[in-house]
Amino acid sequence: VELLIRRGAQIESLPCPEDGKTMLHSAVGSLSKDREKIVELLLQSGADCTMEYGGHTILESVLSVDGEGRKRPSLQLFSRLLASGAQLNVPTERLPKVRDWWAPVANRLLSLGAPDALIYQTIQAGADIDSPGSKYSGWLSHSTPLQYAIKTGRLEIARHLLTRGVDINAPAVGPGGTALQAACDPAYNVEVTL
Repeated sequence: VELLIRRGAQIESLPCPEDGKTMLHSAVGSLSKDREKIVELLLQSGADCTMEYGGHTILESVLSVDGEGRKRPSLQLFSRLLASGAQLNVPTERLPKVRDWWAPVANRLLSLGAPDALIYQTIQAGADIDSPGSKYSGWLSHSTPLQYAIKTGRLEIARHLLTRGVDINAPAVGPGGTALQAACDPAYNVEVTL
């Protein structure tokens, strides 16, 4: 990658006609052990992390695994791309296209055990905190961030979401229920006082 850039390879290239991904999307999804270094090199060389291709946002992509579990999510890359202005949420008009396999970014961060500070930063930057994800992608996705925070025992995050005005009575998509139903479910062992 470094050799190609030094030799004048175009950084601000158009998305690939085959799959619509930019080189930065491809680098984020790379299985290379140098994935973080490649992404950093592209960003330092002027790659546009705000360009989207019609599927997941680049921030959602960096938190995903491939179907075979080979690609690891990276909180470090997520943080770097967020600080660089990458788009947090799938635009509303694109949501019907990706709804079957979409999960809120906050849920993805919670599932990875991200530090509270990173989740607060993500919420402050405008992450969607009201929408449940897909009913087809497992319990990570069909819950709202509030429901997922309760289910995973991240009560400080749940408190923070409540102060941000989330819909406390929003239903989950598919199996699940409201935040109160999640809190009452014996499977989650939630404290009496939130």
